[in-house]
Amino acid sequence: MKQIRKHRSYFPIRWMLLFYDTFIFAVVVLFALVLYFTDSFRAVSNFTSDKWLLILYHFLIGNTILVISRFFFRVYGQIWRYGGVQSYIRLMVADAVGLVLYYIAQRFLPFMQPNITGWLVISIILVDTLVALAVRMMYRLAYKRINRHSKFGHFVVKLVNTFGRSDWTIDDNSDPIDKIRI
Repeated sequence: MKQIRKHRSYFPIRWMLLFYDTFIFAVVVLFALVLYFTDSFRAVSNFTSDKWLLILYHFLIGNTILVISRFFFRVYGQIWRYGGVQSYIRLMVADAVGLVLYYIAQRFLPFMQPNITGWLVISIILVDTLVALAVRMMYRLAYKRINRHSKFGHFVVKLVNTFGRSDWTIDDNSDPIDKIRI
């Protein structure tokens, strides 16, 4: 049973986090590039297939570069409920490297023409980094501070167990209030 719980809470969390990071990047790229290529949301219906294809290329190239950068800096090799400032700095450095590589790739890859501005590339990566950090901090805050014996605590535990592929038990007596800080 311990091996099943360890496997369930160790391996899949990293892949779920990668999935959530990819989803966040997709939303940020879609929102930023639709605004960039249109004057208003009404013009979205006038999008040509070339613009949608360019948005898809930006998503695929940018996400691939960010994921590789985050794997290189071992961002997904950490357990986020125990992460600290070092974990967040590592994520920001990995994304900064990803930003430079994404900018270079979008400037020189022929199928990503016309280029988007450098400020838009910076905005996309910085917003993605900000949201990724916020998700990690909310998870950590919920893990440390949630009262698991309240109705809201039961709800949060069920949410985390479902979407985080984690195993937060409701009946454990290891609330942070009962722990001795060292």
